Amino acid sequence: MSSTTKGRFAPVLTYAAGIMGIALAAVAIQPLTLAAFASPQTVRVLTGGLTPDDLPEGVEMLDWSDGQARLEGVDAIAARQLYANGALLVLPERAGGCIALSS
Repeated sequence: MSSTTKGRFAPVLTYAAGIMGIALAAVAIQPLTLAAFASPQTVRVLTGGLTPDDLPEGVEMLDWSDGQARLEGVDAIAARQLYANGALLVLPERAGGCIALSS
């Protein structure tokens, strides 16, 4: 590869590495979001490789369909266990959606 070609790919690779870093940080922060709440709460989960048999003790399944689940009784420890068991994303459920744009 010539130095001109390498120079063209460097910004693309840097951009891709940045996007991957942001994505990994977003997934890692989700259990911390749940840690802010003292009591277990209802969450939405992108199940990925998670199965109903993989649910942590004390977590109740409210709905499970099409690669998504609605679970009750999830705290920060249970969220970490869900990720360890194959969940792709765990988000707290709120009346206005998963992300509250106003308090």
